[in-house]
Amino acid sequence: MRVTAVEVFPVDIPFRVKFSHSLKERTSSESIIVKVTLDSGQTGYGEGLPREYVTGETVASAVEVIRSKVMPLLLSREFSSAQDIVQFVSHLSHQVSACAGAAQCAVELACLDAAGKAAGVSVSEFIGGRKRHKVYYTGVIGAGPVTKVIKYGFLYRFGGFKYVKLKVGGPNDIDKLKALRQIVGYGVDIRVDANCAWTVDEAVKMIAQMRRLGVRTVEQPLPAADIEGLKKLTRDTGVTISVDESLSTVADAQLLIREKACSMFNIRISKCGGIFASQRLYETARRNGIKCQLGCQVGETSILSAAGRHLALLWDDVEYVEGSYGTLLLRQDIACKKVMFGLRGAGGPITGPGLGIHDIHTGFFKTLAS
Repeated sequence: MRVTAVEVFPVDIPFRVKFSHSLKERTSSESIIVKVTLDSGQTGYGEGLPREYVTGETVASAVEVIRSKVMPLLLSREFSSAQDIVQFVSHLSHQVSACAGAAQCAVELACLDAAGKAAGVSVSEFIGGRKRHKVYYTGVIGAGPVTKVIKYGFLYRFGGFKYVKLKVGGPNDIDKLKALRQIVGYGVDIRVDANCAWTVDEAVKMIAQMRRLGVRTVEQPLPAADIEGLKKLTRDTGVTISVDESLSTVADAQLLIREKACSMFNIRISKCGGIFASQRLYETARRNGIKCQLGCQVGETSILSAAGRHLALLWDDVEYVEGSYGTLLLRQDIACKKVMFGLRGAGGPITGPGLGIHDIHTGFFKTLAS
């Protein structure tokens, strides 16, 4: 069994609405799609979303990594079986770069999708099966005025969501949080994400006020490199401190654990280098008493949403799950059959071989490719 072709397509899919937080304002996805073709004729698709402000990775650098480092490894190799392909990509991060998460993720998912189709099995079977049959996604509210929070607060309330995440780190955060709490009530788990916006003193002050409004989890309150500050907040504030921008690799995880600088990891598949790299972070967290949330990149298509769903159904003790927005955020999706959450944010198993993405909008795909 051989990989006969690896194609890389940079894409930029517009959003229906602008999405903002303290580090970035986005109106489109800016991602890469990888297509892998086997000599059997089976094809697989993968996706990665490079984010320079998180890992330093850009679309251009991700494409270059794939073309210069990954393609030579894949195209020169003979695989004995689909499982051999899975084994190869499970260690891809050891052979490429710790700073190329989106590139590794896109290639890994494409190979897993193709291998699953060739073997007639779901990606879930490659990574350990399913431990549950339903997950409940978080409704996320981006930065903006109080009126925006009110609008989305009512949408999530009437949609029956159990979990809501509010982006903070700008003006009027407490007013926004009060409005949101009044709308959804105290039966909904509200957490906040500052995306590196605060200093230690600001974080201490804001967290104290937010605790009184029922906030139990605060994500990335400080800049990524401020390990000492995160350590202080974890020790002193009485809330769960989750890290995102501070965490990409197992080395990052080990540092955070050693310094007791957080109590939760936000693991995002593209940022962290794919399903297997994410699994290593999850296992590291569990061994050390760290909680986990399965996050997402803003603007994922159904390809990455499917990968997230497979992991979410495997990780039965994960605290929160994000993603599966599909065309609620994107103007168009690459997949013909979209992977999206339903009422109450519910998401169930994805059927079919590989990732379970049965058809791709190839015309739309080629139009966007460059």
